[in-house]
Amino acid sequence: MKPNLKVDIKKFNATLLGVSNMPDRSATVAADGVVAGTGSLRAKGRASFDDPRCNHDVAVNFRNLPLTAFNPAVMTFAGYQIVGGRLSLNLNYRSKDDDLNGSNQIIIKQVKLGDEVPDFKGKKLPLGLAIALLEDSDDTIDVTIKIAGNVGSPEFSASGLVWQAISNVINEYCYCAI
Repeated sequence: MKPNLKVDIKKFNATLLGVSNMPDRSATVAADGVVAGTGSLRAKGRASFDDPRCNHDVAVNFRNLPLTAFNPAVMTFAGYQIVGGRLSLNLNYRSKDDDLNGSNQIIIKQVKLGDEVPDFKGKKLPLGLAIALLEDSDDTIDVTIKIAGNVGSPEFSASGLVWQAISNVINEYCYCAI
């Protein structure tokens, strides 16, 4: 992805126990660290290494990340600067025999948009309107995007699943707002 997104992770600790490429064996995964100075990262679960498409159950949680850390990407793709707010993510992915099920909970608190990027060449997105529609009375956006599919299928596309899931969320919120 350009621009390169760089975020400091400090006090990073990780363990990977029981790694094997034998069928029906999985390793225990655990990690934690401090992200962007004030946020946190925690991961736990199990992963199979005999076939990367099968038999995983991993949860990764990010808490209290400053949204300003994502300015290079937001400014490049959305044309705005972020001047405040916090992000938490709860990512859970499970696969069994090629069937992938994922859940992505995105919690954004008190997002504050700054100025538009001068000479922005991309498509202008109505971020202010989207924020106004998605925020609750506590200035919090809480959206869960579910992803499911069979990774063994020739028609499988991770990006297609993501865009379909995002489309479902947008349709749900637009329907609820009417």
